[in-house]
Amino acid sequence: MTNLIVIDNKIEEVEISSYQENVIEVGTREYILFESFEDAGEAAAKHYRDMAENDKEEFICIIGKETLIDWAIGHNANNANNFEEWLEIVADHPEEYHASYDGDTIESPEMNNNLMNALGFDSKIDVVMFRRN
Repeated sequence: MTNLIVIDNKIEEVEISSYQENVIEVGTREYILFESFEDAGEAAAKHYRDMAENDKEEFICIIGKETLIDWAIGHNANNANNFEEWLEIVADHPEEYHASYDGDTIESPEMNNNLMNALGFDSKIDVVMFRRN
């Protein structure tokens, strides 16, 4: 059975990515879907937490030495007083991480049950989708 989703009022046939969970391909476009906005936020925060723990050099390049020093001495940087506060901000704005193409969140995209089941989603009511390329 075919996986279908509605994007820009057009029914599109979808391929499920074989290399990353919850990623679909529509032609040359790639989207990542989450069962809820909160799940998307948790995934974005987890990405940065994992990077901070496992790839410190890359994390320093992304967040900046100045920010890390400011946090260490108790100053506000990047709208946060520390790493945990910053992760909360990241979780509140997952589109900044997931929607690398346009920064937009697509809420409650219409999809057929076959696609919903293939993604392992229990409900499509709160699904969010982000374009990655």
